[in-house]
Amino acid sequence: MSEILLSATAVTKRFGAVTAVDEVDLELRAGEVHAVVGENGAGKSTLARILAGVLAPDAGAVRGAPRGEIAMVPQALSLVGALSLAEHVALAQGPGRFDAAAAGAALAASAARLGARLPVDVPTAELSLPERQLGELAVALALGARVLLLDEPTSSLGPEEVDRLVASLRGLAEDGVAVLLVTHRIREALRSSDRLTVLRGGRLVHHGPVAGLDADDVARHMVGELVEQTRPVARPRGDVRLVVEALTTGAGPGELTGVSLTAAAGEVVGVAGIAGSGQRALAEAIAGLRAPAGGGRSGAGRGAVDRWSMRPAIDRGPVERAASGSGRVLVDGVDVTGDAARAAAQGVAFIPETRGDGLAADHSGAVNASLLHTLRDRRFRTRLGLRRRAAEDALADDLYRRFDVRPPLPQLPARALSGGNQQKLLVARELERGPAVVVAHGATQGLDLRAAAAIRGALLDAAAAGAAVVVLSADLDEVLALADRVVVLSGGRVTDELAAGERADAARIGHAMAGTTPVGTEVAA
Repeated sequence: MSEILLSATAVTKRFGAVTAVDEVDLELRAGEVHAVVGENGAGKSTLARILAGVLAPDAGAVRGAPRGEIAMVPQALSLVGALSLAEHVALAQGPGRFDAAAAGAALAASAARLGARLPVDVPTAELSLPERQLGELAVALALGARVLLLDEPTSSLGPEEVDRLVASLRGLAEDGVAVLLVTHRIREALRSSDRLTVLRGGRLVHHGPVAGLDADDVARHMVGELVEQTRPVARPRGDVRLVVEALTTGAGPGELTGVSLTAAAGEVVGVAGIAGSGQRALAEAIAGLRAPAGGGRSGAGRGAVDRWSMRPAIDRGPVERAASGSGRVLVDGVDVTGDAARAAAQGVAFIPETRGDGLAADHSGAVNASLLHTLRDRRFRTRLGLRRRAAEDALADDLYRRFDVRPPLPQLPARALSGGNQQKLLVARELERGPAVVVAHGATQGLDLRAAAAIRGALLDAAAAGAAVVVLSADLDEVLALADRVVVLSGGRVTDELAAGERADAARIGHAMAGTTPVGTEVAA
């Protein structure tokens, strides 16, 4: 039997009246990948943070490897945006040992172990979310970690990237590393791990080898029942509500070149693409947060307010429309190009790729739930412009109940919620207004079966109510579970489009996402 590198014995952690982890035992062994699955709020991330030494348990003990050999890659990444990956490694090595060249070499070797090619010398704020996730893991390896605690490391990766990471984790285990994999993806856990632990309500309800388990077994342990999977259903189509016309946002990685698409009332359009394909640029452009190359509308410059979190918006400089015709975005015939305030006023609901960009984490759930109302609805402000707390609390109580946000305590700050419950709060706020257009970028990433099904259902309900819904994801299963029509982005361009009758051709979509083979379909720009 392999060496136990880290163990937890009867660990318990409480937050006020809520017991997040309740007398859980766990062993991490050298040479094994150990998956921990469970619903959002089941205690998975709290357990990982206890193992990492970030949280102290209220009872029980953690024993094993010294802190310097334990590394955690959290769901909310901890990289400093102004620093490069190489600088993270160099700084972590301690005073007097700053050697950028050596750090870069160690990082490149770690990235190679992960089967990834990462820019190591640019600020991490300029990297895509998948690159930041892989980058944080590469930093941990470069610093000599023997125990890796990974919280939803594949939540924003495409199919090929997931396959590479799973193969890399298996390779790390063969090198003697102990890997803890916290994930909501049951099939991913089954194919990547040696042992599997299921938490429900903070308690350990199953532990053992993966051999002999199937996805239904694990789902029953997680939720006590099988969750019915969402399937697209035929809905009547109305008029076109969203038009993206020949949009170009720049020439660099992740930017768009001549992208056009439409979405009608009652339609769900899926946009599939791997990291750097342009999904983020497209989502932000529809929401008015990214202007076309060379211009856009006024009103998005210095001093503007971020539509979600009350942080200063990015100053993109002068934003008069370029004469070269770099594209536009229309919502119900109104031009919202590069104008986040106008897009929101026209009924664009935006669920960003990174949930932290959509929430004011230090403010209460009630403030977050009512933020858009507070900014625009007089019922939520007094004549002096002060917030009406009673109106905020009533709305928050209703949204927490309808979207099953746990714990149901809107007075707690948003950061006190688990990642999945933060996502439910964000989706609840954006969909509550009866939007005209919904832009959902990775809306179910990091969510368990029940929560993901609930959010998919909410998106389909929005379409049924007449919204045009655009779902962007690197998770092909997610796109196929929702979309009536699929558009594929690769290298910032539309490379394929599949109508409702064709959308189940996963192999074709996967090739188009990766740009690996001719797709056989020419799409007009």
